[in-house]
Amino acid sequence: MARFIRAWQERYENDLSLAPASKLRREIALKALVKTWPGLPGRDARGISEADCRQWAMHAFRTGTGFIAPGVKTVRKGMSPSAFNKCVDALRGIFAIAVKEGAVDENPADAVGKVRDRRAPMELPSSAQFEAIVRTVAGGRNRWARDCADMIRLLAYSGARLREATGLQWRHIDEGGQRVTIPGTKTATSFRTIPNFPPLAALLAEMRRR
Repeated sequence: MARFIRAWQERYENDLSLAPASKLRREIALKALVKTWPGLPGRDARGISEADCRQWAMHAFRTGTGFIAPGVKTVRKGMSPSAFNKCVDALRGIFAIAVKEGAVDENPADAVGKVRDRRAPMELPSSAQFEAIVRTVAGGRNRWARDCADMIRLLAYSGARLREATGLQWRHIDEGGQRVTIPGTKTATSFRTIPNFPPLAALLAEMRRR
């Protein structure tokens, strides 16, 4: 399995369409996979069954890697659904290479289901609450208070990620001011164009006048 693990690692490391953050998430998932299945690299791919993968999944989700971040007050036992699901993706990707190279006929990791994230639904503030948040931030004593308030509005109105918003330049607004191109950072294809609708247009015009 070691050579398939290395092949999967090299694949994502050399994938130009992936942003650094996406590569880092895969690296973390791979480390967690090997941490929770330490014997995996030394196994013969042909000898790993669906039952082996399910047994790993049960153990990994329940016990986790044992890592405790510095300063954490509440220690979580096991893996979060998000972390576990990324490990499943890694295991499936590794076996997919083994299948492609003819080492095994089927992907045993496909037998491992992902865990549903049962976090409470996100509650967004009302328009009035949002405006109150912006006013509070803008009224702060920090010299960057107004800029921070602008960033909050920009993120909300554009739907851009933080790194995308910080990469915006005036050239990303078309000459007619009708559209804004978001410089995507997650993948090479994440560049997208959005309409410069009234709230966003008003914010950009306000910022440009300063």
